[in-house]
Amino acid sequence: MSHLDVDGLTRRVVEWHGRSFPGSPNAAIGLKLAEEAGECAKAVNLLEHGPAAWRTAYLDNLQDEIGDVVIVLVVLAHRYGLDLEEIVRSRSFVVTNRTPGPV
Repeated sequence: MSHLDVDGLTRRVVEWHGRSFPGSPNAAIGLKLAEEAGECAKAVNLLEHGPAAWRTAYLDNLQDEIGDVVIVLVVLAHRYGLDLEEIVRSRSFVVTNRTPGPV
C-alpha cells in the first residue's frame, strides 16, 4: 500500500467542492455524509446477501461508496478546521487500545 498524501487529497477535494457546490451549508454536508454512509451500508449488505455471481460488481460498488464517504469527510473536516490525518491517528490509537467487546 502506498502512502496517502492527505494534504494533497484535502486540497484537491476542497477545491473541487468549492467549484462544484459553492456556498453549500455545513448542514447539507452532514446530510450528504448520512446519504453516502447509507449507500456504503447497502453495498455491504449486497456483498453479504446478494448473488455470488455479482460479487465483483458489488465489491467495486463498495469501493466507490467508501471513497464517497471519505471525500465527504474530507470536506466536513476542512469546513470545521479539523486535521483529518490527526483525527485518524488519534482515534486509531484510542480504538486499537480498547478492550474488545460486543460490536
